[in-house]
Amino acid sequence: GDWGQLLQVSEQHRASRETRELHQESRQMGYSLQQLLNGLPEQDRDARHFLEQTAEPHLALGWALAARAWQISPQDALAAWLWSWLENQLAVLMKTLPLGQQAAQRLTSELLPLLQQAQVNATRQDTHHAGSAAFGLSLASMAHERQYSRLFRS
Repeated sequence: GDWGQLLQVSEQHRASRETRELHQESRQMGYSLQQLLNGLPEQDRDARHFLEQTAEPHLALGWALAARAWQISPQDALAAWLWSWLENQLAVLMKTLPLGQQAAQRLTSELLPLLQQAQVNATRQDTHHAGSAAFGLSLASMAHERQYSRLFRS
């Protein structure tokens, strides 16, 4: 693989975390995934070395290296990433709202076409234009990281 390009994209992604909370969340999940990957026989020496030399591995980087180790195509890895994101969002909804499992499953079915479109859009996106335009998320994250009591870390 092209480790230099991966490092550049990784650093761009890391820099795009707009708040301390979002940065810490990605870094912690990346660290946990790094620990898992380092213990897998499928992870080759080059990838292990790359992870060890990366100052702050984050979740997206770990996900990419896991896909590489298990020979998962970029398209399938992206689909899995999006699915995982959706499942996590629905899990939070079920914990914070009176939303049952069946309602969450219906929402999943209704949102799948949007997930598929997001995958298509992501593959067409020039990496130089990648980023977030979720200003509301950034503002909510800034307020959330200063709350006295929180249900979730992030």
